[in-house]
Amino acid sequence: MRSACAELGLTRRTYHRWCAQGGVAVDGRPGAIRPTPRNKLSPAQRQQLLDTVHQPAFASQPPGQIVPALADERGVYLASESTFYRVLRAAGQQPTAAGRNPCPPLSTGDPCSRGSQPGLGVGHLVAAELRARAVLLSLPGSRPLQPQDRCC
Repeated sequence: MRSACAELGLTRRTYHRWCAQGGVAVDGRPGAIRPTPRNKLSPAQRQQLLDTVHQPAFASQPPGQIVPALADERGVYLASESTFYRVLRAAGQQPTAAGRNPCPPLSTGDPCSRGSQPGLGVGHLVAAELRARAVLLSLPGSRPLQPQDRCC
């Protein structure tokens, strides 16, 4: 029994608890009746949240800016930031792109590209080069960086 429990990743206590009624019980979790959470948003609340997101004042802002703006300006708390994202995703809408990396992708003719992956912003390339330099500097016999080693 010990080796069987170890193979299944169970403790012996779990095995004994499962067998307490005279046989191995069927897993009851899939068929369990779970109550609806008391704080679940109603359809009207979800619609109010979507209407708020589509107002001109908030149309270009991500949920991370909408939630505090509502609280500060209007004294209203509709839902958490993660709930805003969840409701937007369930409605088939993507949050706005505000707050994303503003760096444009590197062009192939850019002197900094040096075979970088297309679509990476300048910040990504610089971070990758800094990591590569840190590795090179930690190697025995490496030389100090010179001005001509700079990218851009």
